[in-house]
Amino acid sequence: MKTLRWIVTEDNGGCLSLNVFDKGKLIYIHTGYEHIPTQLKNDLLALREYVDIDSWEGNEIEFFEYDDSPFTKEIYDSKIGPIDLEDMGAAGRSVFSL
Repeated sequence: MKTLRWIVTEDNGGCLSLNVFDKGKLIYIHTGYEHIPTQLKNDLLALREYVDIDSWEGNEIEFFEYDDSPFTKEIYDSKIGPIDLEDMGAAGRSVFSL
């Protein structure tokens, strides 16, 4: 059984990305949620309900890797919820209604 953890990141250009890990290994990444914030909300709800992520379309793992550069902030972590609220940009605020 998979043990999933997911992190939403926002870069300094406002790009929102969903990063999903299984036991510490990145297994799914999708970018561009700043254009469709309701889809990010729906995907986070689905992850909470343990939807089979293997059936999801749009996995961009072959094109991107987890971005931990100083230009990208973690704004949501499945283990603790929204984080870094004061530094969250407009895209992140629109998703999390802050």
